[in-house]
Amino acid sequence: MTKMIPTMNGGKPQVMLIDDCSIDNYVNDKMLRFYGFSDNTIVFSSGTKALKHINAIGLDESRWREMPEYIFLDLNMPVMSGHTFMEEFQKMDERLTARTKVVVLSSSIDPLDRLSVLGIPSVIAFLGKPLIKSNLDELTAIIGGYAKAG
Repeated sequence: MTKMIPTMNGGKPQVMLIDDCSIDNYVNDKMLRFYGFSDNTIVFSSGTKALKHINAIGLDESRWREMPEYIFLDLNMPVMSGHTFMEEFQKMDERLTARTKVVVLSSSIDPLDRLSVLGIPSVIAFLGKPLIKSNLDELTAIIGGYAKAG
């Protein structure tokens, strides 16, 4: 079982899944729940829909606590790619987005994809798809390092 992840509210973190593949979203949600990473997920099939949701939260400061602590983001999606999502996310009010860390989930083997996102401050990991226990263990170790440093 994966260790408990440190969160802002003391419980399990809220996670936003953004992937155009409904099967990947289903599997990722089940893995997050099964291994105890999170039981509070919100799922979007496109970056556009996710940004619309985040923008709605951003309009009302009393809702800012609804921002997910982690976004699991696919890079290769139609309409709005994960890269474009990150460009738009970085333009948002930092007071809204500061507590949210992004985990890129991708089947891409292109090293440029990895390099292009790991330089973004809110991106803490680039993990291969599908999401499996060893990925969650790696992510838990990364998050634990951030918690100790912070």
